Amino acid sequence: MRLGGLQLGNVYIGVQPMIGMPGDPMRLLFDKANTPHHQYALFYKWISRSFGAHAIIHMGMHGTSEWMPGVQLGMTDECWPDVLLGELPNFYVYPINNPAEANIAKRRGYATIVGHAIPPYGRAGLYKELQALKDLLEELRTTHTAAPADASPDAAESPVAEAMQQKLALLNMDAELKRREGERFADFAARAYAYLRELEQTMITDSLHVLGSAAPIEQQLTLVTETLKPPRNGQPGLGDLFYAAYRVPHTEGQQPAGYAELLAAARHGDPTALALREQVDAACIAFVQRAVFNGESVDRVTTALAQHHHGDLFSNLAREGRNMLAALRDNTQELDFLLQGLNGGYIQAGPGGDIIRDGSAVLPTGRNIHSLDPWRIPSDSAFARGVQVAESLLAAHHAEHGDGYPETIAQVLWGLDAIKTRGEAIGVVLGLIGARPVKDGQGKIGRYSLIPLAELGRPRIDVLMTASGIFRDTFAGTIDMLDRLVREAAEADEPEHLNFIRKHVCAVIAEGTPPEAATARIFTQAAGTYGTDVDEAIEGGAWEDRQELEDLFVKRNSYAFGGKHNGLARPEVLKSLLGTVERVAQEIDSVEYGLTDMQHYYGYSGALKAAAERAGGRSVPLSFIETYTAETKVQSLEQTLRVEYRTKLLNPKWYEGMLKHGHTGAAEIGNRFTYMLGWSATTNAVDNWVYDQAAATFVLDEHMRRRLEEANPEATRNAIGRLLEASSRGLWQADEDTLERLRELHADLEDQLEGVG
Repeated sequence: MRLGGLQLGNVYIGVQPMIGMPGDPMRLLFDKANTPHHQYALFYKWISRSFGAHAIIHMGMHGTSEWMPGVQLGMTDECWPDVLLGELPNFYVYPINNPAEANIAKRRGYATIVGHAIPPYGRAGLYKELQALKDLLEELRTTHTAAPADASPDAAESPVAEAMQQKLALLNMDAELKRREGERFADFAARAYAYLRELEQTMITDSLHVLGSAAPIEQQLTLVTETLKPPRNGQPGLGDLFYAAYRVPHTEGQQPAGYAELLAAARHGDPTALALREQVDAACIAFVQRAVFNGESVDRVTTALAQHHHGDLFSNLAREGRNMLAALRDNTQELDFLLQGLNGGYIQAGPGGDIIRDGSAVLPTGRNIHSLDPWRIPSDSAFARGVQVAESLLAAHHAEHGDGYPETIAQVLWGLDAIKTRGEAIGVVLGLIGARPVKDGQGKIGRYSLIPLAELGRPRIDVLMTASGIFRDTFAGTIDMLDRLVREAAEADEPEHLNFIRKHVCAVIAEGTPPEAATARIFTQAAGTYGTDVDEAIEGGAWEDRQELEDLFVKRNSYAFGGKHNGLARPEVLKSLLGTVERVAQEIDSVEYGLTDMQHYYGYSGALKAAAERAGGRSVPLSFIETYTAETKVQSLEQTLRVEYRTKLLNPKWYEGMLKHGHTGAAEIGNRFTYMLGWSATTNAVDNWVYDQAAATFVLDEHMRRRLEEANPEATRNAIGRLLEASSRGLWQADEDTLERLRELHADLEDQLEGVG
């Protein structure tokens, strides 16, 4: 039996064996009736007994030893994590922004966590024809926006305007930037400029983190600035302070109330808001550069930038920024504490979380990270943001469908998101239903109470909650409170046209469902199991059509939790609810992982959308919520995917940054082709031009393909294979010459990897 690894003196570096079986790769991982295969068990037993290791170090997240069959708390000698790891000290080098899964490694793998920094953030910037389009729009802004207010929208347009239209077509931006009926060209150009500005300023992770190292200075500037912009702890952020300094009161129209509202107005193409946003953002960067990085006097900097200052407010922000900078510049604790732990020393504890949301609280890295008190979520601010998101979702429905309210919105609940955001997604659920948290004398939440309909001013929306296994395990008390809230809403003496929960519960009871089952609203996998399996099926190619993926999602996620449901299968209630869903919603909790960066998004919300569409026989929009910066954004799946593909996968800044990391960076590129296929498989939301440009950029370009092959031939084969699979499944329309070339390249790589020729 072969074990993959390399021995360097008294150190063994090994690759954790794959786990699973053909056609059902998750079965051995999560099925309690099965056991790890011989190679997997031998790997750990060889390390502890034959090699005689004094300690083991797991690197990165999503290892598999801590997820093995066994009880969730208090391992016994018959639980596989305990059998495999035994008494061997276990150090786990884990990203600081994932305390939810780090806690699972602690409780099931007895791990001591050494938190490491996440990849540094940078601005996406513009490239190739995108930059040329922005240059044209800059010219239009300065020389072609002075048309009279009563000018005809069909008036003759300049050669520059015609060039703009041509570039929009060349860039496949017709969907994002379609000219509205009756829209003045100047207004259309302003919207286009706002969109290009958003692409340019989008934050991305354009490299990987190297343990013990610090991010480049320019990326530290971006991170610190974005962290100081939003309000925190009841105090205004840098964005609001400079907005207050630069806004020009006027009587015409309604001005944005604050910086977040200014961002929204600018994003929709308001020329005044766009110009003011650029002024405020420039001031924020200048303040951080001068007061934080250069150490200048806060009074001098604010007087120069804003002609006045707000005393302690700017000083407190500068102090927070300097604390962050000191911690960001020194990640040496990541290695120091790991060595200290291996020497039998104590590793200091600290909170985990997202840097932009939590600031210097999660720094410095290297500490044994912990999570939060589940009885205190949602926090007051998370509840307020959640209610705001709920109203935004209803507003989006009104904009798309006119009057009326959606009867059911499906909300995805993830444990990691709930911890990072302090429970924003729970706030969304409460906002839709029309409820608020009730706290005890110690500030802990004991229940959620219904807001009277007269105060709510609209119907109660039914909410189908699809939870991850980690959320189920971490927030059992919250799930019980949500279940109680649903039951109270179902029993409320309110008309059904104002209480869709009551309406739907009465409907399924009338069809013969027992009342105790009819109120089930929190669905996930069976106890002790994790994952929808949809992403695994796509990765393994183990599916024939979308209906098979929909059936798999329903089968895996039909177990109801909360109250007396006790994880019982309630497929009939789930299917009934899916038929009433009119929108699906999920949060994107940080810059690091977006829709195109991991498989779990389409495994949950993508598959949920597909299942709802099949059950209801209609199109169901999928909305994604971003709240990790000063602005809360609610965008469609299609909008979000297009922005991500333009700012990441097809962006030279992103892929050149990945390629600097050799084998691992090339693997990141190759994985994106699998995720692209996953979104097509579950939602068919990937535009054909994305496949075209991905193929042209990474595979059909001879120089780039050679670079990928040299770094990681397996990743290159995966990219080509996924393109061919997308074509064969009818998800990508490519010409026969392109497909033939891809087949030749795939065959050549197969021969190379198999050692043929």
